[in-house]
Amino acid sequence: MFVLNVILFSMDNRLNISFIGVGLAGFSHFVDLFFDDRFNIISVADIDESKLLKIKKLSPEIECYTSFAEVIQSNDKVDSFILAIPPKALE
Repeated sequence: MFVLNVILFSMDNRLNISFIGVGLAGFSHFVDLFFDDRFNIISVADIDESKLLKIKKLSPEIECYTSFAEVIQSNDKVDSFILAIPPKALE
């Protein structure tokens, strides 16, 4: 995963992130950013509810959705989305 130099927009100088997809690669990226103080993960979407339960165990305050549309519409504080879904999901 590449994390480029970013302009931090949030009031507490952390980039507000929302994840779409927290499967194998997505969860790995999630963990990397979750433990990095430069980022604040606000919400997550995945069609597999068991993946969302894993996120809730790590951090109950993160909003979880089963639809990417819901996560996109849910919060206007998101500075960036991480899209981590398999290529075949885009077909």
